Formats: sequence, C-alpha cells, structure tokens
Amino acid sequence: MKFIVALLALGLSSAFAADIQIMEAALTHVSAYDTQVEARFQMDKTTGEGSVVVNVTEMRWTTMGGYCDQWGRCYPQRVNMPVTVMRESVKVEGLALHGDQVIYAGAEGDVNCGRLGQSSVLRRPTIFLTGNCKLSGRVTGNLNNARVNVIMTTK
Repeated sequence: MKFIVALLALGLSSAFAADIQIMEAALTHVSAYDTQVEARFQMDKTTGEGSVVVNVTEMRWTTMGGYCDQWGRCYPQRVNMPVTVMRESVKVEGLALHGDQVIYAGAEGDVNCGRLGQSSVLRRPTIFLTGNCKLSGRVTGNLNNARVNVIMTTK
C-alpha cells in the first residue's frame, strides 16, 4: 500500500515539471571535454523583465612568465587558464518581476522562482531562488561541431 502511494505521489509531482529550451547555439573551435557552462538568472529592476546570462569557459594552456638561468636561456612556464569562449544574455519570455517576487508564467501556470533582495555582506541585488526553477547547461559535440544548450526546468 505504501509503495502504491509513493508511486502515485511521484507521478503527480513529475506531472507538473516542464523543460523550457532557453538557448541553443553553435560554438567554434572548442573541446567539449574541458568546457564549462554557467547559466544564471538576471532581473532588470526598471523594466521588470528577466533574462539568463550564459557564460561558457574553456581551460586552455598558455605560456606565462617562466625563468631565465645565468647563461641567458629562458624557460617559459605553461599554465592552464580559463578562457571565456562565449558570454551572452538571453531574454526569457514569461520571466518577470512582480513586486520583489520572480515569477515565471508558463503554459502550466505561474511558478515562483525566487525573491529579489540584497546580499547580506556586499548589499548587492541578489536573487534568492526557491528551487522551483533550475538552469542546466551543457556542451555537446566535438571540436568542429560543438553546441551549447541551456534548459530551464520548472516544478
């Protein structure tokens, strides 16, 4: 009996989840195995519109500094550093600011994504997420064929 109730509760909770494609774009000359995608929400307080900022970084080897010995031979040092491949802001239709609440108005209904407030230390505008809206980004493909996908999942 408990198993049936748990299965029913799982089915009802997943029935209201939705995936929204935020962005899909091509990347040129990146290696997909050491590329990271960071996606975060951003709200404009004057217009009340919401967007997602996507930042794609890749770890690349570069030569920096090094040292020279007493005979004038120089040995450059190779360092693995993050390089920004793409940075883009994408407006999300339906993501808006109502008072201090961040609301996504989708096909399944309104979802409360969080609250716009101030950080406790630096007093900067910060979105405190509730966990109802999650962003996930990933890079697929290879060196010549890489694509970045950002998906928002709502509960």
